[in-house]
Amino acid sequence: MEDISVNPEEKTGKVNIKTQKILEKFVSNVDITQKYSLDDLKKMLSESYKSSKVKEEGEKRALSKYNIFIQNEMAGFKEAHPDKSNKEIMSLIAVKWNETKNV
Repeated sequence: MEDISVNPEEKTGKVNIKTQKILEKFVSNVDITQKYSLDDLKKMLSESYKSSKVKEEGEKRALSKYNIFIQNEMAGFKEAHPDKSNKEIMSLIAVKWNETKNV
């Protein structure tokens, strides 16, 4: 039988930092005094994986002309049409955008 090692460093010589973060989160969530089903452990591991994802902060793209137009028009349309939903207001702004774009 093959020896199953808990420490991935023993087999590869190095630890993937992402894997290490996932394992640390998983181990911190496990209470050794409780018994877990396989499904429970899978859920815990999945949650550890999802929570370990780190988004890199990069530069934001510049707003497009359409986005700037929407920002400028949204407040005015909300005041002029307080009874309309955001979806309906966006439809009205889109119509106005298409009219100004075609001119």
